[in-house]
Amino acid sequence: MRALLDETSVFQHENPIPVRNRLEAMAVFLAAVEGGSLSSAGRQLGMPLATVSRKLSDLETHLKA
Repeated sequence: MRALLDETSVFQHENPIPVRNRLEAMAVFLAAVEGGSLSSAGRQLGMPLATVSRKLSDLETHLKA
């Protein structure tokens, strides 16, 4: 099983985001989708726009999107 996980690129990341940060980034993404914009997500979550943008950028990098 370990060999399968080692060979599966989904589980390999050069700079992995800690799980807690990933979950927060996913919540930011969901707020942006539901609100229709990054600004709306920032207002809803009480975060500056720059923070919203950085969290989504980190998530994109992590997912290689």
